[in-house]
Amino acid sequence: MTDRLADLYPEHIAAVKRRHDAALAATGFDAVVIFGGAIHIAFLDDEMYPFKANPHFKSWVPVINNPHCFIVYTPGDTPRLVFFQPVDYWYKPPERGEAALPEGTRRLHRRGPRGPGPRRQSENAP
Repeated sequence: MTDRLADLYPEHIAAVKRRHDAALAATGFDAVVIFGGAIHIAFLDDEMYPFKANPHFKSWVPVINNPHCFIVYTPGDTPRLVFFQPVDYWYKPPERGEAALPEGTRRLHRRGPRGPGPRRQSENAP
């Protein structure tokens, strides 16, 4: 992130927090969980479509190349990024990108059993 953007980023996050605080107060909810998005696999193929992160998720953090992440925000608390890192033989796990997080955002890591590729059918499946 360039110095100019880094200087503006705390202001941006403060505005995002204010909008979410107002929306949560108006609707009576205590918190919001914003999913970053998932990989879509082409029908009857093993090819994946390019990943596009949820724009509401991207407004909080600049994580644009890692599916299955999400933001948990409760007004008055530190926003939490749950960063998915699959344990997978075929796919390289995404980098953590510590420098890309806004000041005060807490990162939690979620390790998953597999990456974004096609799922294998269970032997016990009907």
